[in-house]
This record gives sequence, structure tokens and C-alpha cells, in this order.
Amino acid sequence: MPVYFYKAMNKAGNLTTGSIESARSENVDALLKQRGLTLIKINAHAPFMISNNSVNLSLFFEQLALLLNQKITLRDALDIMISTTNVSHVKRILAETLADMKQGHSFAEALARHSVFDSFVSDTIGRAEQTGNLEKTCAMLSQNFKTRDILQKQQKKAVVYPICVSFAILLFIVIALRVLIPNVRTFIGESATRSVVFALSDLSIQHPYLCMASVFGVFIGMFVGWRLVCPSLAKGTSSSGLLWLNGFAILLQSGISVKDALLLSMEQTKSSVLKKTIKGITQRVVSGEPLHCAMQHAPLIPDSTAKFAEIGESCGLLGDMLAQGAQLEMQLFIDKVQRRIALLQPALLTLFGVILIWLIWAIFVPIYDSLPAF
Repeated sequence: MPVYFYKAMNKAGNLTTGSIESARSENVDALLKQRGLTLIKINAHAPFMISNNSVNLSLFFEQLALLLNQKITLRDALDIMISTTNVSHVKRILAETLADMKQGHSFAEALARHSVFDSFVSDTIGRAEQTGNLEKTCAMLSQNFKTRDILQKQQKKAVVYPICVSFAILLFIVIALRVLIPNVRTFIGESATRSVVFALSDLSIQHPYLCMASVFGVFIGMFVGWRLVCPSLAKGTSSSGLLWLNGFAILLQSGISVKDALLLSMEQTKSSVLKKTIKGITQRVVSGEPLHCAMQHAPLIPDSTAKFAEIGESCGLLGDMLAQGAQLEMQLFIDKVQRRIALLQPALLTLFGVILIWLIWAIFVPIYDSLPAF
């Protein structure tokens, strides 16, 4: 049964919050009246699971931001989330977090005790608690994990499709060389089968392990090559750079200084090239150079980032401007991936057609030549 969390007023005129199960949202008002409460606001509460999965983390912070937006205290929000989930390990994590907070620990310190929340999350939440931007920061963290999930899905799609089609083409070639062509040879005889395709068929039969190694070598080479081409579809744009920019913007929005945000975001990235780039930007910022100047012509970072940073520095909204720039560049990046896949599809089909025509020609020409003249 769906779960709803509500904000209501009791008979004494005091505000109260909580959760309630109801088949339909229209019935919540009547159920609350039976408890002596007057409904003020209601929101649907979807079940969630806490794990390292970007979707689950996004849903967790989205629901937390939604509760905080209703002026519900952090402890009450966690209590509501505990009561609305039936997943045992989620209940345990939330209950332990709430217990740590009641013992005097901050929300960030309580989250840091659990491996599902990395240092990026705990440090961002910690600074947001100090600056009073917890609600906004939770919403931004939710958006950040959504961005990660979208980019991961697009990259997976860009890799899986060409690999599957390429594997199908290689499998067809192997079957043709080892099954189809030998049967043709028995039909037309040895004398009429002195061509490249029949020589390749003999090689695949006489040296099957070499044939398999060659096929897998080509397959792995195509996989590695496409993985290298796919992440960087245009100069100055990469998925790792976009994820870094989005995370860097969140750190700034939570109230962390530019220098500290650069150092913290550098620890989170796995790309050695991007780490080197961020280190160079940090050194130039520490020396007194504006961020937008330090970002100009930086590899793996979108070309428009420096312009967004310049506007943000001039109006005092650096984090907000970089976040908007990251979302814009992400959409452009996804469009480029989709266009690349759209161009790759006819190219692979054309390759398959050329191979098929070549095999048919290589098979039927000897058959035609072996026919008796009239």
C-alpha cells in the first residue's frame, strides 16, 4: 500500500508531521481527521534502498530534500524515512544515523560511518550543515547522482550496441568459413576452389585455436578502440570532466571555498589526466589567478566552463553558474553520443553487407565456373 508523509495541525494548534498508509491520496484527509489532525500538506513517499547505486542515492537525497522543504526537522525526516521503508539494511543505516545524531554527532559524521556514503557526500553535507544550505545541498546531491546514472547509461549504450553487432558479424564469418564453405567445396570439387576465401576456410579448420585467437583479438581491439573513442567525442568534453564539474559545483554551493572544493573534488576523480588538470588549476588559483583564467584550455573540461566561471565570479554565484554549465554540457554530450550511435548503425550494417556480398561472390563464382559449357 502506498505511503504518504504529511504535515498537519493538531487540536492544540501545533504542527505535526508523520507518515500514513492509504490506498489513495484522497483518503489521507479522512484518516487524519480520525486522529484529530487537520491536513495541511501531503506528499507521496516512494520506497528506496540505500546502496552505492547512483539511482538509489539520488532517490535517498531527493526524498530527504523534499522532507526538509516541508520545514520538517532533519531528525523527524529521518524518522519518517525509517518508518516508510521495509528494507532491513536501510532501516539499520537510518536508525544508526539517527542514533548517532541523538548522541551529539552531526549528520555528516553519522553518514561518514557508512561505506555507502563516500567522503564527497559527507564533506559536502558537513559544510552544508555549517552554512544552513542542507536542503539545497541534498537536492543538488540528488541531481548529481542522477547525472552520474544518465552518463553511465549513455556510455554503456554507446559501447554495448557496436560490440554486439561486431560480435554478430565475426560469428557469421566464422560459421561461414568453418561450415558453409567446406560444404560448398564438397559440391564443386577441389580444382575450382583456389581462392582467398577457401584458403581462409582451410586455415580456420587446420588451425582452429589460431582462428579463435584472431577473432577474439579483433573483438577485443574493437572494444578497446571504441571505449577510447566514445568518452571523448569532442575536444574539451569528457564524461569524467562533466562529473567532476557537477561535483565541484555542488561543493561550491554547499559553502566550501574554491581551493578546498578543488582539492576535495580532485580526490574523488579516478582519471589520472583529470587529476593532473585539477592540480594545475588549483596551483594557479592558489597563486591568485581567477578561476575562469585557470580553467581556460584545461583538458577534459568543457570549453564553456571558463565562461560560466567568469560570469559566476562576477555576480557571486559561482556554484550556481557552474552547475548550469554542467547540465548544459551534459545534454550536449548525450546528444553527441546519440549522434555517434546513429552514424555507427548504418556503418556496421554496410560492413556486414559488404562481407556478405564478398562471401556470396567467392562461393558462387567457382560454382559458376564449374558448370559445363553449353
